[in-house]
Amino acid sequence: MRLIDCRSDPLQIKEFIGSPPEPFAILSHTWDAQEVTFQDFANVDTRTSARGWDKIQRTCRKALECGHAWVWIDSCCIDKTNNAELTESINSMFQWYSDAALCLVYLSDVDAGDRDTLRSARWFSRGWTLQETIAPREAYFYDGAWRFFGTRESLCHELSSITGIDASILSPPPGAEIRDLLADTPVARRMSWAASRQTTKLEDTAYCLIGLFGVNMPMLYGEGAQAFVRLQEEIIRDNNDLTLFAWTAKMENQSAGRQDSSTYRGILAQSPAEFAGLGNLVLDHDLKFNSDYSMSNKGLRIRTYLHPTQDTEDVVMPLHCHTLGTNNQRMPQLGLFLKPEGASVYVRTKPQMLATLSESILSSGENDIFVTKRYKPKRAPAVGTNILSAVYFNIQGLQDSSAVQLIETAPRELWDAQNRVFVTRGLRSFTAFHKFQLTGNYIGHLIVACGFSEDSKTPWVHMEDVLGPLYPAANVRDYGAVARIGAAKGGLQKRKQDLMMFVPTSNTMKARFGVAKVQCEQQTRNGEPVLVVNLELKKNNAVAFHLF
Repeated sequence: MRLIDCRSDPLQIKEFIGSPPEPFAILSHTWDAQEVTFQDFANVDTRTSARGWDKIQRTCRKALECGHAWVWIDSCCIDKTNNAELTESINSMFQWYSDAALCLVYLSDVDAGDRDTLRSARWFSRGWTLQETIAPREAYFYDGAWRFFGTRESLCHELSSITGIDASILSPPPGAEIRDLLADTPVARRMSWAASRQTTKLEDTAYCLIGLFGVNMPMLYGEGAQAFVRLQEEIIRDNNDLTLFAWTAKMENQSAGRQDSSTYRGILAQSPAEFAGLGNLVLDHDLKFNSDYSMSNKGLRIRTYLHPTQDTEDVVMPLHCHTLGTNNQRMPQLGLFLKPEGASVYVRTKPQMLATLSESILSSGENDIFVTKRYKPKRAPAVGTNILSAVYFNIQGLQDSSAVQLIETAPRELWDAQNRVFVTRGLRSFTAFHKFQLTGNYIGHLIVACGFSEDSKTPWVHMEDVLGPLYPAANVRDYGAVARIGAAKGGLQKRKQDLMMFVPTSNTMKARFGVAKVQCEQQTRNGEPVLVVNLELKKNNAVAFHLF
């Protein structure tokens, strides 16, 4: 870390390894044309001819007046031509502002005699000055003529009104650590503080927030918007706060009939601007009660509850947070609309809004899912390969009686339990089955299989009890055998079937333990071909024996 010695004449910069031995002041300002760089500072003639030199001199004088002989200024104390040093400095900057004994805030476009000019100060619109507002222990504010007009504590409520930052962050209680206060503030709420701020370089939109979230990352100027993606990934590694995903996209113009990024998105936000309006967001409970999650090469991996929606295959993933209305009234819990893409993969849909969940809404058990990191618009499928996009099951009997149970579904990763659908979009071939148990006078099992292949343009549905060859094939997950049996014996015709089993005490008798009815309908939903399987299962209460 380099500091300017305010007592030297001419002013000199000294480098310190580790923490400086004496307390130091630090400057917060907005850059103007002709700032003095690290290279300029070494040449007295060059630095004194720059417009920014007066600011450096005035800062040193004010630091001395406040009892500090050393001062740090970002424009001239970092060698920005050295990428390793620049990366280290940016990753350390929040800590440097926090370690400084005093922060001198110079607002060049503010007139202390006209307080209305404070709200429109450029300092409040810049990305880098956000952490400089929060991190220092103490801050003195000066106007364009270097007139002192208040401290951060005395201006706390005015600063909070302008920036949206909580007053408890700007004026923390005695003994409180700012890092701890930030850690207790929801991620989306912190992001909202940066929603309206700008930076000269696109990458700095992310880099200027590193300290706010207590993460570290290398600087890769030239990566563009990828920098904000990397920032979110670093936050995910360090935090299980689901409010990181509580952003909302801006509306985009859509061509007629065209689904683009305004319809579907990945799980990550594109910029802090998408967190606007979340300054009143509150967690439902302590983060230790949230599931852990991680970013994989398949997307965000998370174990969560998924709530079904009416009249759509979309589901809602809860974010375990809510906003506060007027008079601090608690609003409904927030969630994300997700659309299944198959293989336990979901994409965010309706990204311009957040879902709301009532306390009484029902959900099934927890699901292990992936939410895509980036949404890639699907290309039109090749002719003849898009046989079906989904197979829906309407199953009567499951909820009517505990005697009918769905005990196994395979492959599990293609099954959306909330909507009772196998998502087959993009598959060239598909084989799946359900295993049911019916309990009446006897306990018996039923296999209902479905599938299609590239060779056959017609999907099939087939069901058999334990006496047929489908049952042992499904029991050992022999999908090849299931497909061969189903394609040969199955179809889409309406049918009714008695469900038979061996009588436990006899090798020569069998008993009917239930009845199954199936009816299949080929439909088009959202422009995609689907199959709807209506299945009715009833247990048998009467004893009926049959001799072979």
